[in-house]
Amino acid sequence: MGSPRYFTLRWAPDASAYAFLSRDRGGEGTPSHTRVVVVDPVEGDLRTVGEASTGVAAVAWSGGSELLVRARSLAADRTSDRADWWGLDPDDGWKNLTEGMETVPEELLPVPGGAAGVAEGDLWRIDSERGAERLTEEWEASVRGIAWPASPRLPGGDPPGARRAPGGPIGLLVGARDGPEIRAARIEGSRLRDVKRIPVPEGAPRDVSFSNGAATFARSNDEGTWLGVTRGSIHSGAVDTIMTADRWLAEVEPGEARRLTYPGSDGEEQTAWIILPPGGEDEGPHPTVVSIYPGRTYGESAPGSVRLNRPVGIGALQLLASRGYAVLLPSVPLEERSHDGRPSLRDAVLPAVERAVDEGLADVDRLGAMGHSYGGYGVNHLVSQTDRFRAAVSSAGMSHLRSHYGTFDARARYGHISDPRAFQLATAGYYESGQGRMGAPPFEAPERYREASPLTYVDDVETPLLLIHGDQDFVAVQQAEMFFNELARAGKRVRLARYAGEGHTIHGRANVLDMWDRIFDWFDELLQKRPERPSGSSRS
Repeated sequence: MGSPRYFTLRWAPDASAYAFLSRDRGGEGTPSHTRVVVVDPVEGDLRTVGEASTGVAAVAWSGGSELLVRARSLAADRTSDRADWWGLDPDDGWKNLTEGMETVPEELLPVPGGAAGVAEGDLWRIDSERGAERLTEEWEASVRGIAWPASPRLPGGDPPGARRAPGGPIGLLVGARDGPEIRAARIEGSRLRDVKRIPVPEGAPRDVSFSNGAATFARSNDEGTWLGVTRGSIHSGAVDTIMTADRWLAEVEPGEARRLTYPGSDGEEQTAWIILPPGGEDEGPHPTVVSIYPGRTYGESAPGSVRLNRPVGIGALQLLASRGYAVLLPSVPLEERSHDGRPSLRDAVLPAVERAVDEGLADVDRLGAMGHSYGGYGVNHLVSQTDRFRAAVSSAGMSHLRSHYGTFDARARYGHISDPRAFQLATAGYYESGQGRMGAPPFEAPERYREASPLTYVDDVETPLLLIHGDQDFVAVQQAEMFFNELARAGKRVRLARYAGEGHTIHGRANVLDMWDRIFDWFDELLQKRPERPSGSSRS
């Protein structure tokens, strides 16, 4: 079957089958390629769709439970990289349904008479009999996207439309003359019915939830978070404030963000951003916390993480700046689909640190590191590859990949879930073909998993490490517990903050306050006081 692609499972609306993408790794002289796997959940029958020349990119179901596949090509004489949507007819074979379109929807939702998606500023219905049909041709406004049901923010969540009946409404984000709005409509025949126009408040993001003509929006800025609801039409709808939160942010002075360029380990120019303590732009060098996320690179535009109005979880880096720290965000490029095991983070991170030190912004003797999720995994590796950091914080990071591959997602272990297969496939897909970058299951590449696990290098860790983890995290809390136990047994300085009932990020008010108190205390103790260094000493 190959390796399941990270969260691509889709159920047919009538529950007669489910489908997902699977990557065949190929072998000597055989290129890897993606196929569609279709499973009958009752009989257990399994079939695959697509060959190496197909170039499968996505899968969807129509409202009548017809399987649709987005693929690059299906004939030997076609060399285009364009991915069209195809219907699968048992007698006539593959049929291109979007050949006449200028651009093709990337994702489709099941609707009556086919599947719907957005392209060329319109909503289209795609069906094996009628092909592609434009449903908003008479609209003056341009359709920007489907606002509801939205794509999941994290793999493991329900795919778009999973809890929506095919005949249910669709929320379209459109650019209208009077400003952006949500248009909620049902597809009936060849027309959109029951169109309700709901204004989008200024500054509100695309995320929206609506029902029966009312929509809720959330908006965040440097003065806090606002949640409101609109009712009625575009002309008479009023915005009612439901709640506000984090209004204390208005009292926090943000630090200045500067862009730094430096030669990376491969000689190519890289970009880092550094947040300086407010009012301390010319008072460096500062104690500095390096925030890392392997695979993330930066450009000329400041990343969102330098803003004050970030979630007040572990990503609120301006809180560290307000405490007197500079916060450095280096680019940490990773080779595309590399399966080399242990990532070499030292060589990716330290050139950015050296540039910040040379600029007089970072104190070479007072360096800390911090990361969350894959960034926490990166911190766990980084502290085993260099002793340049005097303190580190790892949040929700993996430490032993093979055991994590085989551990149930906490949401599947403790809560009711509509589809346990989604979590199983998500974990396998994460490691075999997703961010985990292993390229194979652990029973096929055990040494690769061992080399990529920070737990393997416990004896090399010299940096004091604070581990933060929620016990309901889909990155199992055992990952932090294992790392803590072995570091403690090896005589390393390590602390574990474990929060009951919390998931991948810490959300509870009391827990967030406690977490930041622990982070501040950890860095204040280890970074604020300049150490006494013996003459002639050096750090690697």
